[in-house]
Amino acid sequence: ASLFGHFFEHPEFLVVSRLFRVLRVLRLLEISSELKAVEQKIVSIIPTIFSFALLLGILLYIYSIIGIYLFSHHKYESADFSTLGDAFISLFQLMTLDGWSDMMHAASKHYNNSWWIKGYFVSFVILTAIISFNVFVAVLTSQVHEKVIEDQKQNKKQLKDIKGELAETEQEVQQGFKQVLAELQALRTEIEQIKKQK
Repeated sequence: ASLFGHFFEHPEFLVVSRLFRVLRVLRLLEISSELKAVEQKIVSIIPTIFSFALLLGILLYIYSIIGIYLFSHHKYESADFSTLGDAFISLFQLMTLDGWSDMMHAASKHYNNSWWIKGYFVSFVILTAIISFNVFVAVLTSQVHEKVIEDQKQNKKQLKDIKGELAETEQEVQQGFKQVLAELQALRTEIEQIKKQK
């Protein structure tokens, strides 16, 4: 009874439950064979995505440790290198290119605009936002391309097998047809011999 009373007091829960009807769109994946093929290709590249995320995490971890020692556990206006977790979050924000130049200038002005500090930020942006993501997209594209080529090869092989089976069936039909013709010819000669005997 208290559950129903809760729903009457807070009817917004019913609205949220109605939103789950949107998930009916996922039924389209079962209907279309092309969507199923795309879904299978996406699922097949998930291990690559996890490997890339692991490499990116290692890179973030290394730069976080370097940042903590480089900035001596300091916290700046838009960059926080006081702890490992805060440095990790700051570098993640830097990786998304969200105000990365502000972060770089805020940290470097405390070190007389040192090129070492600027080099730290610029090298991180180049390694993560530019190189890593381009390599990631290239690897995913090549993997999807390989899957498409593999599927095409399998389809061609299946077509060859079907053609081979059809050719064998055609040969069997022709042999059977020849045998039937030979038997008909033999019957005709027997009938003619019987007619001659009469």
